Amino acid sequence: LDKQITARYLAQKESPYAEPGLIVFKKGAGFPVVVGLLENSPAEKAGIRLGDAITEINRQSTAAMSLTEFNLLLGGKEEELFDVKVLRDEKTLEIKVGRANLRVEPVSYSKEETSGGILKIARLSPPLLTILKSEILPFLNLLNKPLIIDLRTCHEGSFEEARQFVNLFLRTESIGYLEKADGKKEHL
Repeated sequence: LDKQITARYLAQKESPYAEPGLIVFKKGAGFPVVVGLLENSPAEKAGIRLGDAITEINRQSTAAMSLTEFNLLLGGKEEELFDVKVLRDEKTLEIKVGRANLRVEPVSYSKEETSGGILKIARLSPPLLTILKSEILPFLNLLNKPLIIDLRTCHEGSFEEARQFVNLFLRTESIGYLEKADGKKEHL
């Protein structure tokens, strides 16, 4: 399986990346559970729902897969369909799912009458901070209204970008700490 995963990863790097639009959480040897769906994604259109446990992809059990292996199997070429088995309310469903190029900008902003607007964060990676600082924050500072930050579909990025993002909105020296395995604390 490792050779298949490596080959698939290398093939994905060379071609346009397409994905179904699933965000999953996986703990230990359990099945990946859908915790998010991108709007208008192939997974949403196919009928996959929040809370569904994905037990198989193309007849391969997902229980022993790492989250990385699982996500790599989801990606591929846009025209390829794949089969998933889903456990929902004690029923097993078989669903065909497509893929699409869903790579959107890391941030989007929409005006809202009752607040300063909605800031949707897709991923905490560059050029998120550049876009925020140059295009969005100068405008928001003029509004002086509460801002809604939507992180529901944000499932990737770097720790450093996340730290800098939080520091744009919080006015404090420390927001907490990260405790390492050896017990040392790194203040954020």
